[in-house]
Amino acid sequence: MLFKRPSLLEAGVKVSHPTGRVGVTMKHGLYIFMLAVATLGFFFSQRSVAMAEHPVKIFSLQKPDGDLKQDLPELSDPLIYGVSWRFKWATIEPQEGQCNWEVIDKAIELTSNAGKKVMLRVVSGINTPEWVYQAGAKPFDFSNIDLAHPENFQKNMRMPVPWDEVYLSKWEKFIEAFGKRYNGNSHIFSIQMTGGGHIGEMNLPKAYQKWREIGYSDERIITVWKQIIDAYRKAFPDIPTNLDINEPLGRKSDVLGPVASYVVSTYPGKVYLQQNGLREDISRNDRIRKIIREASVKTIVGYQMLGGRGFLEKQTGNRLAAFRNAMEDHVSYVEVYASDVRDPTMKSALQSLSAMKGR
Repeated sequence: MLFKRPSLLEAGVKVSHPTGRVGVTMKHGLYIFMLAVATLGFFFSQRSVAMAEHPVKIFSLQKPDGDLKQDLPELSDPLIYGVSWRFKWATIEPQEGQCNWEVIDKAIELTSNAGKKVMLRVVSGINTPEWVYQAGAKPFDFSNIDLAHPENFQKNMRMPVPWDEVYLSKWEKFIEAFGKRYNGNSHIFSIQMTGGGHIGEMNLPKAYQKWREIGYSDERIITVWKQIIDAYRKAFPDIPTNLDINEPLGRKSDVLGPVASYVVSTYPGKVYLQQNGLREDISRNDRIRKIIREASVKTIVGYQMLGGRGFLEKQTGNRLAAFRNAMEDHVSYVEVYASDVRDPTMKSALQSLSAMKGR
């Protein structure tokens, strides 16, 4: 049944109510309507401020231990917001208490002199210095067949057992020194939090039986990550830190949800969440994507590409399609491999990404 829309005249005529009360006049009705519109307008204007959109920030992702050349082409590329530098703990602290900050200082100087921002990582895991094991940290030995992309790693590797007290003590001491050196540096966009996985992310080698034999439990890894996150926030109170999320043992663990929830509830806007596997064919219903989208309401979120030219290129797929996936998840930044950034055939896709609006 269709409802008849009253005319303006009808709307302004006083109408008798069964209770004897008088109906609303057209003047009063318009007043109420305008008040409602004003209220809704204020609500949405406040929401738009909180969820304001900005151009997506593109970071050029460098190889571990960097390529500290003065003539990196991305330093003069207006599409590139910043440079993402990665360093091995063994490179930065080859001897206990003797940190080689010069390489990080050089990376920051190169980047900031070009007017770009810095994303900075120092990675433990398989990059842990030998002196940590000599101090008593328990090693976890594994093979590259336990990793998702074994061709990118040497055959036999080791990392510290994440919950080992000696290891955690040494790592937290490094984080403290790291913060004393760089907290408050205005050229730094964020500091990545590493330490609970075999590389920078939350991933662990999928050697399930070996983990069980040494006492693995989800609760232990959750506690480790919370401890590491707290240590970084204490060391870097004036700079955002970011966590590269994943489920450590895939379907064999349940760690990601509790850790992500801890981040957004405890450090909203101070700890960013990102995932390091952006590709063309990642489903919108993927669990990671859902977590990223949900977290975007409370903190900054981003992605790192799965690969680039010469590295997992086929698995990464069409870059523009991957970028569109990131936009659907409301990201603020994307780390793109330097090999793609420097490739002229990728310029169009990068231009499209830089024109997209993120939070």
